[in-house]
Amino acid sequence: MSLLEYQRALGFILTDRKFRAAFFAGDEQAGSRFDLTERERESLLAMRRDRVMLHSHLLAHGRLELGFMAFPLTAEIVHRSTGDEAEDFCEAFPPLPEARGTLLVEADRVYAYFHPRLEAGEIAHPWVADLMRFEYTQVQLGADLDAWHSSVVAGEPGDDTLDPRSGYPYCGQHVRLLEFTYPVYDVMTRLEDGERIDTLDRLPEPAQVLMFKTPGSPWVRSYRVNRATADLVRACDGTRTVTDVLTELRHTYGSGVERGALAALDKLRAEGLAILLPQHRQPQAPAAGQSQS
Repeated sequence: MSLLEYQRALGFILTDRKFRAAFFAGDEQAGSRFDLTERERESLLAMRRDRVMLHSHLLAHGRLELGFMAFPLTAEIVHRSTGDEAEDFCEAFPPLPEARGTLLVEADRVYAYFHPRLEAGEIAHPWVADLMRFEYTQVQLGADLDAWHSSVVAGEPGDDTLDPRSGYPYCGQHVRLLEFTYPVYDVMTRLEDGERIDTLDRLPEPAQVLMFKTPGSPWVRSYRVNRATADLVRACDGTRTVTDVLTELRHTYGSGVERGALAALDKLRAEGLAILLPQHRQPQAPAAGQSQS
């Protein structure tokens, strides 16, 4: 028996309707799920059902509202399309304590609950999945300490003595490369202007969007890149030299790609998106092109 165990039992009563019904019905399995004293169990059973239901309703909707603060544009569409999802969400993600801030925890849970269903077209329109992923990546890059540290390192002056061709280009954890099936920038502009979008055509080919935490500031920026630049970013994982990267790109795009690739790499370095490592290194975290979910 402990205060934490009592709080966990109360939390499940307030957020899991199936457990709540079984517990109040005297189900032995539900009653033994937590290490409670007889007095603690009786005190929970003595709670007024109407007040429990009211508090449960307010708590569930409060959690959704908090989580959706990370997705201001997505929230309007999802709330309009799904009806009441609060209790199902709380059953899927009980409010277990975590060390991170509550807003970030609930944002992760809201994304894990809604995004797969948006991709599958179960709720709202499929293009909303792209919008939600864009907003979620903004939150991730803006709040993640590893991304912050990576952006600081990338913003420091490089080693002028390093041969550019023999260095190992690396886009750190403050960089994400994402593919979008729908015109996400156009969507955001139209929604911010108050337009209601009922249908939207898919792009002829996926849009490649580079998102990154700006070195030395809390801001997250993004812009669209072409396929060759996207492949360049994917190749900048710290395991290949610049020469190796150029060789790979030539195999795909021909010999004429080299000048543009070098210019794009210089631009990535100047913006603090990429650095040149002096020696081969296997990054501990996924490279920018691998972090697309």
